[in-house]
Amino acid sequence: MLNIPAPPQPQLDALAVCVLAAGGVAFGAAILLWGRILSRPLMALAGVVAGIAGAEALSRQFSVSPMVAAVAGAIAFGAVGAITARIIWALAAGALFGAAATIVMLANVAAPANGQAAFAPGDPGTGAWLAACWGHCNASLGAVWKEQSATALWTICLGGGVPLTVALLLPRLGKIFMTSLLGAVCVVGGVFLAVVQVQPSLWPARWLGYGVPITAAAVLLMFGIIYQFCGAILADRAKKAEKAKAGEKKEGKKRTDSAEKK
Repeated sequence: MLNIPAPPQPQLDALAVCVLAAGGVAFGAAILLWGRILSRPLMALAGVVAGIAGAEALSRQFSVSPMVAAVAGAIAFGAVGAITARIIWALAAGALFGAAATIVMLANVAAPANGQAAFAPGDPGTGAWLAACWGHCNASLGAVWKEQSATALWTICLGGGVPLTVALLLPRLGKIFMTSLLGAVCVVGGVFLAVVQVQPSLWPARWLGYGVPITAAAVLLMFGIIYQFCGAILADRAKKAEKAKAGEKKEGKKRTDSAEKK
């Protein structure tokens, strides 16, 4: 077993919690309900943020001012994000399911006898906990790879490759699922963060304590998938009706022109 402890409660002030909670709920609700429409703008916005965040590195690489690098990076990465949104969502699905499958595999295969170091965050901070999780999982995966490389390889390939392939072949399904998942997590995370700010004792000390928010996120996920698919079906029907109506008008015009010529 990995024996990773539950994450510590983030130490945030009231203003930060309010902003994160309100922003998470608002953003999550929008992407949960209209993710199929907002997915491309969302990826474009993510590209813009990435371009601005990497402005300093770009300015050093190309010897330009940070402002020029920020503008150029925002435009370039934003365009790439908008154009490749379908591929990015598919890659995100593959990475998410691949990571989940790998963690499940490590939890069932990895053991102290394999030589992994015990999980020890060393600091109650959330950043230190995440860093310790990353290092511990890498060490566990390295130990398993040495002894059972075939198992690890098949887990990673199937766990990540199958969802990646499905999302590439069925882009609408991949886009709706991933945006619904992101929206559900943001909504539940925002509400949960606000609740534990008011009542800190509600922050779970064990993984089993996350059963309620995980269940709520799963319910919202199913709701988002159904809602978005219904919206997509109605939109397809509306397009077909418009095309049929346009065809009828065109056919009627042809008949009128033909009658006038006679």
